[in-house]
Amino acid sequence: WGRRMKESGALLSAILRVVHPEMYAAGKASLSRMSADPSIAAALRTWPTVFNTVQIISNRATPFHRDTSGAPPWFDVLMTLGPYDRAELVLRNLGIQIAYKPGTIAPICSQLVHHGVREVPMW
Repeated sequence: WGRRMKESGALLSAILRVVHPEMYAAGKASLSRMSADPSIAAALRTWPTVFNTVQIISNRATPFHRDTSGAPPWFDVLMTLGPYDRAELVLRNLGIQIAYKPGTIAPICSQLVHHGVREVPMW
């Protein structure tokens, strides 16, 4: 998986480097420290991003929520892929709805921003 996500991971890491350079540097430093642990060093050689966690949600709406992990000034970088064209990412407390088409990348402070994706009609 890591090898196949190399290009996408590099793109997401580059976006983070532009939108939040401090978080990018902290991610790189964290991965560097973790690579000193021999039990995970081999896996980290194929790890595709500066993020130390990746969460995949497949083919479903997400309830409106705030994430409880991380720190308020840090971003989650949301990315959508798939065979649909009518999804919307809703940032409720900001009063924003954006088209969430495949290929959309949205860095948000998910601990502060109440967000979700409604069910997408497939037809």
